[in-house]
Amino acid sequence: RRRDKNNIASQRSRRKRQEKFQALKEEEIGLKKRNTELLATVGDLERQGCWLRCWLLLGIRHVAAIVPNMTISGFMQRSQYPTMQVAISFGVRTDVTETGKRDANSRRIARQV
Repeated sequence: RRRDKNNIASQRSRRKRQEKFQALKEEEIGLKKRNTELLATVGDLERQGCWLRCWLLLGIRHVAAIVPNMTISGFMQRSQYPTMQVAISFGVRTDVTETGKRDANSRRIARQV
């Protein structure tokens, strides 16, 4: 009887894990769609467990302060050198696989502001 209980519990947790992963994937796809329009806010990205790096393409590392509810395009306009291209690179941490590797679907967006 105990084995049955364990089996049911493990099935339940497995289903939960799969649902969570599915939700993450869907969310990530939605994020990608929004990011192509640069509408996702910086806070959105950070909440999704993303790292967000902004830098100016002239090797200058200093950028404007990041306000969480600022959209990325807004951020690009507010950065100190608005005429230059600002590259934003972010990665979405989806699921850390069994081997502990992270699937790298980071993309780089370079836009002329």
